[in-house]
This record gives sequence, C-alpha cells and structure tokens, in this order.
Amino acid sequence: MAKRNGRGNSKTPMMAQYTAIKREHPDALLFYRMGDFYEMFGEDAREAAALLNITLTARSKGDNAIPMAGVPVRAAHNYLVKLIRAGKRVAVCEQMQDPRDTKGLLERQVVRIVTAGTLTEEEVLEDSEPNYLVACCVRGERAGVAWLDVSTGEFQLTECATARLNDELARIDPAELLLPEDMDIALPSVRGPVQRRPDFDFHAGEAEKELTRFFGVQSLAGFGVDAIEVPAGLACAGALIRYAEETQKSALPHVRRIECFQRSSRMALDQATRSSLELVRTQREGQKDGSLLSIIDETLTPMGARLLRERVLAPFLDRERIERVQDAVSESVEAPALRDALRDCLTGIRDLERLAGRL
Repeated sequence: MAKRNGRGNSKTPMMAQYTAIKREHPDALLFYRMGDFYEMFGEDAREAAALLNITLTARSKGDNAIPMAGVPVRAAHNYLVKLIRAGKRVAVCEQMQDPRDTKGLLERQVVRIVTAGTLTEEEVLEDSEPNYLVACCVRGERAGVAWLDVSTGEFQLTECATARLNDELARIDPAELLLPEDMDIALPSVRGPVQRRPDFDFHAGEAEKELTRFFGVQSLAGFGVDAIEVPAGLACAGALIRYAEETQKSALPHVRRIECFQRSSRMALDQATRSSLELVRTQREGQKDGSLLSIIDETLTPMGARLLRERVLAPFLDRERIERVQDAVSESVEAPALRDALRDCLTGIRDLERLAGRL
C-alpha cells in the first residue's frame, strides 16, 4: 500500500525506498539504479539536469509532480566525471536482486560514494599524475599530513611546521582534502574540494587503533611509523582510512602498507619556487605542456611518469641515492643496446598499479 505524507500525497514503495536511502546521504547526489538507468529525483534531478545538460522530466503529473532525470548505466562514467569535476559527490545505489527472480520492490543499497579523491577508473584519471585523497590537521606548531591514492594503494604520512603546511599541500596537490571541523586556517594552494570531518576522526590514539585494525597488525612499527614521532600525521592517516572505507564500502585490499615520507631526505621547495621554476605546470596556463617535466619526461609507463613527477617535486638530498640514480642513467647512456631493449620491454605495459587496485 502506498504511503502518504503529511499533506496527503501518496508515496509509492519505490519512492519511499528512494527517500530513505537519500536521507542517509544528504550531501551526495543519489544515482538510483532502475534497470538500465540511474535515476535521480527531486532537487538531485534539477541539479544534475543543469550540470549534465540532460532532460528534466517528472515522475507524475500535476502540482505534485516529482522532478526526475536519468543517465544510462553504460555511459555513467562520463556523467560521473562531469559531476565530480563540478565539485559534487555521487552515491551509487545498485539493485541487489535480479528483477527476473523477484516480484515487487527490489532491494537496493549504496555500494560506493564517488568523490574527487576516491576515483579509481583508469579512463577518467590522468595517467601521469596521482589522484590523492589528503587529510591534514594542525597541532600547535606542527601539522600532520597523510595522502592516499585509492586507485593505486599508495599511502603516506608526514609532519611539517605549521607555517609550511600550504607548501606541503601544494607539492602533494590534493584531488580532495579532509579537514577537522574546528580547523581554521587559510590553504590557498588547495584546488580540489574540501570535506569537513568530525574532530574525533583526527584523534591520534583512535587513529593508531584504526590503522592496526585495517592492516591486521599489532603495531605500525613494521612500516617504520612511530606514533610518538608523528602523532599528527598518524591522526590524519586514520581519518583517511575511515573516509575511504566509508565511501568505497569495501576492505581496500590493495592498500597493503603505509610509509612515513622522510622530509629530511628530500629538498623542501616552497610553492613560489615550484611555480617560478615551472617544474610540473606553467605559470600562465597551469598546464603540463611547457613545464620542465614535459621536456624531460621520456617515460613509457604511467607508473614511471608518476614516479618522475614525484621526484621532480621533491628531489633527493642524500648523496648516495643521487649517485645511484646517476650511475643508472650513465649505464643506460653508455649501453644503447641495453637501453633500447629495456624500452622495448616497457613499451605497451599498462598501468599495473591501478589495475591491481581494481582486483
């Protein structure tokens, strides 16, 4: 039997289900699976129709008509990208039963919340750049930062002086940034969307418990992470894992380790210096073409391109590591046959890091 709201208007079981699911995800557009389409209703439909330039219709007639808009499942990725680039979050709600085997209303549930920092699809990500979900917090004169690429499983944390936080975020370049609700600090280098999270998510003690649970270990010492040395960074890492599990609705098995980024072994370049030197983007257009990276990047794989970018933004300071890299370059220059054979082997290799992340 159809339900009625306070004004006496009927609500079908399907719309009652939609409303209940939408109530659980008020800050996201809800892609509600109906056969071969993801449908949106009400304000979600109006907003999506305007952003995606799709037709806005109505589910019923008259004064109580419910706005409705939909996109085909087979083309959903293209529409998702447009919404994410517009700064939106999308909750993907799937049918959990086969319509051929079920009479009446199908069971549905949200299987994933797609955000700018949790995209995993190869076809919508830039091959040569990471897609970092980043969290940061401030503890007096120290700031903690943690970053996770959900598409590859790369997971790191560090700490820096609070005064250098903006420069550190500019280096990492978050696709999406998580901040504690009570954090009040200007971060002009952040281009991606910012999500406010409960302060409790950034509690260092709870973060350590969260991370040991996630990795199935008794201590993080095996990863080289000392909770006493980097409490703020650890707090951010815990907040990241909570958010990633909450949005991905999965165990994230490809995230197998966490590393402590050793700032002392890397050259600290502030944002102004990186911009002036046009290391990875030009100053005028903000594009890779014309930057130093575009000139020296002869990599053949997406993994190599991302690694080169990371090393250009944070060069080694350790002489031994620098000399090892120089020795490897010298060997490839002096042995062209070996170099060509190696390049032949690398040609055509797909993005193994991101492929592994989808298994």
